[in-house]
Amino acid sequence: MKSWQNFWDRMASRYDVQVDKIYRRAYRDTVELSKKYLDPDQTALDMGCGTGITTVELAPRVKKILAIDISGKMIDAARTKVQKLDRATVDFMKTDIFDPGLDPRKFNVIFAFNVLHFTSNLDAALSRIRKLLRPAGMLLCASDCLGEQKTVQSFLLRLLSKIRLIPPMEFLTVKQFESRLQNQGFTIIEKKILHENPVNCFFALKINPIYPEKE
Repeated sequence: MKSWQNFWDRMASRYDVQVDKIYRRAYRDTVELSKKYLDPDQTALDMGCGTGITTVELAPRVKKILAIDISGKMIDAARTKVQKLDRATVDFMKTDIFDPGLDPRKFNVIFAFNVLHFTSNLDAALSRIRKLLRPAGMLLCASDCLGEQKTVQSFLLRLLSKIRLIPPMEFLTVKQFESRLQNQGFTIIEKKILHENPVNCFFALKINPIYPEKE
């Protein structure tokens, strides 16, 4: 957690501007697609909440959100948005999903928006998400599938990630990402491509009840 905190702290002040240039519609569609899976009795975990772009939009749809991020400055930006919009249903914590203080089977729904491709161990992250969800819980996620394009930009991202100048990244195709989700015990309920370059894909997933539990 500590190793990339400074990187995301530095990104916080310009994150919204950068995202808006490329992903404005994708973020809007992420929110709209997510709303139909939410209800006022749910407790949600927002994994890697960033500056709270989606957090503030979805907060009115659920009973409570715990929004977590490893960057204190990202959380500060998200908290400012929440306070301005009077979203009292959101609590913030500077941590990650592997924090042992997060109770297993606590959450009805977990949001993982544009965070899962920034991971050094996707399978471990998905396994942890599954453990934090209640038996009928849902995972709503959007992720860049960077393996879809073979461009100079993607080559540079691979290089920078490999030499640790930027955080670890997954370079998966949509089908590869689907397979990883399913292999970790999730059933795909909905899938939609939100952005073409880079490919950004939304998934709504439920826990597969016959998936064998792993210790």
